[in-house]
Amino acid sequence: MSLEERLFKSFDDQQKVEHEAREIETLIKSFEGTAGLLPKRQYGTPVDPTKFGLTLKSIIERNHKELAAHLRISTGYWERKAKEQDAYDQMVASMVEKTEALRQRNLEEKAKREYRNVRNLDHYGRPRI
Repeated sequence: MSLEERLFKSFDDQQKVEHEAREIETLIKSFEGTAGLLPKRQYGTPVDPTKFGLTLKSIIERNHKELAAHLRISTGYWERKAKEQDAYDQMVASMVEKTEALRQRNLEEKAKREYRNVRNLDHYGRPRI
């Protein structure tokens, strides 16, 4: 490979890195609250997530989990959210089930009260005097 080809390849590689870094920066800047949080970067170098602050990492992960995984800054936020949602769904299902059981029991007791009232029985089932 000649010097000219190596120089062209090196320039092309640097351009690809710069293009990807700019796309990532543009995406990050599109998230609300990231205005001044993105650190400075030298031209032709990739985005370095180790220089991101905790706030910026959190914003990125909350808004774009795939980008957080690509930058390797994922903290498991979405797994925790999924577990919380699953626990909430189970709680709701349990409450619906208990409510339905209570409604059924109330209907049965109402039927018993009406039966006793029509037949002039007390709450033990004995005739009233």
